[in-house]
Amino acid sequence: MLLTKTANVKWYYKTKEYYENKGYVFTKFNDIFEVSIEDLYEGSSVYVEYQCDFCGKKRNKVYKDYTDSKKNDFTNKDACRGCYPIRKEENMKIRQRKGILKRNDPYYWKFKENRLEELKLYIEKHGTLDSITMGEGIIINQQMNNYKDDLEEMVNELGYSLFDLVSRIPIGYYDDFNKLEKNILVLIEKYSRFPRLAECQNEGISQYIIDKHGGIDEIKRKMKYYDDTDLIDDRGWYNKSSYEYMVAQFLISYNIPYKREQYPFPNSEREFRSDFTLFPLNKEPIHVEVWGYNDKLDNDIEMEYSKRKKEKKELYEKYGVNLISIEKSIFKDTKYHQIIESLYIIFKDFLEIKYVHVEDAIIIPTNLISDEELFDKIMEYSDNDDCLPNTSRSFDKKGFGRLYKEIIKRYDSFSDFGKKFNMITFNEKMKNDKLNIQQFNI
Repeated sequence: MLLTKTANVKWYYKTKEYYENKGYVFTKFNDIFEVSIEDLYEGSSVYVEYQCDFCGKKRNKVYKDYTDSKKNDFTNKDACRGCYPIRKEENMKIRQRKGILKRNDPYYWKFKENRLEELKLYIEKHGTLDSITMGEGIIINQQMNNYKDDLEEMVNELGYSLFDLVSRIPIGYYDDFNKLEKNILVLIEKYSRFPRLAECQNEGISQYIIDKHGGIDEIKRKMKYYDDTDLIDDRGWYNKSSYEYMVAQFLISYNIPYKREQYPFPNSEREFRSDFTLFPLNKEPIHVEVWGYNDKLDNDIEMEYSKRKKEKKELYEKYGVNLISIEKSIFKDTKYHQIIESLYIIFKDFLEIKYVHVEDAIIIPTNLISDEELFDKIMEYSDNDDCLPNTSRSFDKKGFGRLYKEIIKRYDSFSDFGKKFNMITFNEKMKNDKLNIQQFNI
């Protein structure tokens, strides 16, 4: 807001006619006379006072500079030097609303509608986004990056599908896990299950992308996707085999800290990861490998696995990395309590752990065992051979709880499970015993 109402000026040859036309009477050159601020010559060097309409501070400025600053201004506001950028931005918003903001104007790209319009024109002209990072598409791509626009969201907002406009997935597209999750959900709906690696690759989700997000099992974990056959241990990790699962459950039961899928070798050998990594106090880390095949070499898969196993063991020896090697033989055709004992013997020499009792059911992959085996294991918790265990007394044992949950997943009730094996529940037995006593007393 301009505060000065009048100004004192001198008669000059240059401005004489101007002021006479405004109604002022000439006296002589260099005489001082007072003029209304509205009549002040636009190029005058007289200082005027104004108040910033943004911060309220009062400032002085040469009138010529003041009028110059008002040219092409749509805000009708005065701004000090500190608030000038604010007025400039507000001015651009007004110009944007009026539709007169041009491509080369400052703030043009700041408005999303302009970036959308530029992208729309590019798509209409080229019909593809394959070259959006080159040629005339460079500035559009750069400005979208500057304002952190999501290309797919922008394309969708224009009514297009990104995958209809590109012949390949844009570099870095799947760096955003949300995008990966979104497309995997589409595949889950398509296949009615979690997609296999080959199916992911057919949709442009490469092995590199899957590995970058930790592998299929880690992606499942992040998505909270659960399958009946998934071997999820008590720390929430998806295990690749029942053997890995049992080792994980053993380590958890013994409260042994560990990490999964670590790199035991230098960067040149980054294709290899260990199954578990232990960190004993004041000692070098110990990597654990749980081998999945014996060395029978009966088929191509076993031959390839044996080759990789041999190569991996040689690398452990080459780099002097501590290794605990767990062979398939300790799991195959072995009772669960024997597996627990074998694992204790293997780990105690490395970690100096004290023996603790671990229930068989803790390491059993319950979702993979048969109803018959489930029945045999649950009956180990019963004090009576003629009824299922007393649930109120057994739930303090972790192993029982795991078995019970698996039963309830398969059957409507504990009682229904017992009926399959002609077995009643403990409560049903108590009820029957009470009736028998009453009848006997009668």
